Amino acid sequence: VISTAERVVAAIQQQQDYLLTMLDSIYLAEHRELQEEKDRVETELVSLRSSCDFTEKVLQFGNDAEILSVTNQMTGRLQKLSDVPLGEDLKIESLSREIRYVMRDDDMSWVAEKMGHVECHVRVDRHSQLVEEIEKTIEKFSKPSPNMDLSRDLENPASPKKIKQSERRPTSLIPNDVVELEEEPLWAKSNAPFAGATLLLQTEAPSAGLRPCGVAVRGEMDIVVADSDSMVVQVFSSLTGNLRHTFNVDIYPKDVAITPEGNIAILGCDGSIKLCTPQGRLFRHNDSSGVVDPVGLAIDSNGRFIITDADGHQVKVLNPNGTPAFAFGGYGDGDSQFDDPSYVAVNHRNDIIVSDEGNHCIKVFNSGGTFLRRFGAQGEEEGQFDHPKGVCADSHGNILVADWLNNRVGLFTSEGRFQRYIVASSDRLRRPCAVALISDWKLVVSEYNNSRVKVFRF
Repeated sequence: VISTAERVVAAIQQQQDYLLTMLDSIYLAEHRELQEEKDRVETELVSLRSSCDFTEKVLQFGNDAEILSVTNQMTGRLQKLSDVPLGEDLKIESLSREIRYVMRDDDMSWVAEKMGHVECHVRVDRHSQLVEEIEKTIEKFSKPSPNMDLSRDLENPASPKKIKQSERRPTSLIPNDVVELEEEPLWAKSNAPFAGATLLLQTEAPSAGLRPCGVAVRGEMDIVVADSDSMVVQVFSSLTGNLRHTFNVDIYPKDVAITPEGNIAILGCDGSIKLCTPQGRLFRHNDSSGVVDPVGLAIDSNGRFIITDADGHQVKVLNPNGTPAFAFGGYGDGDSQFDDPSYVAVNHRNDIIVSDEGNHCIKVFNSGGTFLRRFGAQGEEEGQFDHPKGVCADSHGNILVADWLNNRVGLFTSEGRFQRYIVASSDRLRRPCAVALISDWKLVVSEYNNSRVKVFRF
């Protein structure tokens, strides 16, 4: 703590020296400008006095012949003086400027955050660590034989169990024709890839029933989570996973995004958009945009809102003020059609990336809604999807896709060429829903069914 405080103080001292140097520079420039103006005025004053003295002496001591002989010279001098518009040449703005020191109200709180915080962890003994590592190794290599019956066995409680339809929580995020598994083992898919990502942290729901359907990252510090089962948005620390604060939005949120100004945009279940400050204070509310079943929200660099409409099979684009700009799509499997479009993202070129869940592919459009490319098909092989959901893009334009029922997140080039899996079921990932990037090497994934948000390094 002392070492960090010393570094913060040193940084503040360095900034103080910089501000004082800037102040000296501004003062010297102002002083030099005023001195030049003073010299110019004094020169004009000397010229004016000289002309007046000359005219006065000729009129006082000269005879008529002398006055007539220098008439042209006196007239020229006086005419020159009369042509000078008094006051207009003087640079009054040099005298009216003032220098101010500006500091925002939240600057001091930002400095305090840089000091970090103190945590208390329970120390785990080496014996417990060895037991946990052995259990993980056994689970990893305990694959069943091809003839093994995967039905529920009383002696094998880890085997899959079909959940009754009456027990299923109704939600649009679970396709009607998909059998949900409880505690699916790592060997449930025999060709599950090994991605080898490192789990940095995971957030736990502060209350039972959290359904993290949308995530966004604000300034590489805050993970903003939309809880579709309640009317709240939660903000977690991206460094520790601790809950920073929660705020009520008076509507069931479907997704969240960050505006170019750093504010939080919340997509409601009725298609409305609420804009809140990072602290959760509502300052603007846009009514329903005509979206039937909103799922995903993205904001491009121009501040436009991009919404996916699953039931309407469309993507709708709104202007920064919330008015409709245009829409594209329609039901079908064509290049410019959708079947239950899910999440949406934009890249550094403002291209619109749409997860076409029903068609099991990703489609990319330019900022005007013109189709550019598509990639993926239904399946379990590399580059294939089974109900893809969350999408995001890194600073190079690479696309990351949450492959929901295949329990993995894949990395693709901007052209849609498969690169590798970032995280998969072997990394204990289950039902990835929404994705976001803290940086080009830190991935945020929401596990909708497990009520968790995880951060991986890859």
